Amino acid sequence: MGGPAAYEAGQEEDLKRAQKVLATPDQVSLPEPGNTESLTELVADILARNHPDQTQGQKPPDQKAYRPPATAETAEPEVPDLFLSYASVRRSAVLPIRDALVKLGYSVFFDIESLSAGEEFADIIDSRLKAAKAIVACFSHESFKSRWCKSEWRVGLHKGNLVPLAIDAVDLVEIPTEFNGLHYSDFSGYSGSTTEPCFRNLLRAIRRHVRI
Repeated sequence: MGGPAAYEAGQEEDLKRAQKVLATPDQVSLPEPGNTESLTELVADILARNHPDQTQGQKPPDQKAYRPPATAETAEPEVPDLFLSYASVRRSAVLPIRDALVKLGYSVFFDIESLSAGEEFADIIDSRLKAAKAIVACFSHESFKSRWCKSEWRVGLHKGNLVPLAIDAVDLVEIPTEFNGLHYSDFSGYSGSTTEPCFRNLLRAIRRHVRI
């Protein structure tokens, strides 16, 4: 096959390949035929035509390394709204709380789920803990015995942004002395609903530190 039909087929194939590299299904403005020699150049030209503010002063993207700009949905914020501090063995009890907060629009640092491949676990946790707008301390029988949890809670005490809740029915004698004067919300029977009184109490405490 040759002539105009072959050209149109080739142009259609180039568009599909460019959209695949750019990871977008949107219609884009193609350059004039003959102005580009490779897919890399084609992608660079299309970016310049359709997103000039993102490509000004940049080198043409490498076909293998190029990634589309991060969006609010995909980027992990370096300053999370909330840092959930809990004993890892109680993860299943904390997940409904995390999910309810995320549903309302809060960015939540939640241990390994918030890490990217290759990142140093301890370094990222330390960074997000200190940067978080509020630290949610999940009191439990296990977390009271965890030196890591208590260290994280001390950061919240020092910054004045500690928000405690209890996923167990805890006794005053269990709570470490430095934390036993803090008011906390009782989540020991939490179902996952954002309308439960305990969750409303948590939101009131969080909103003293975080506005979304």
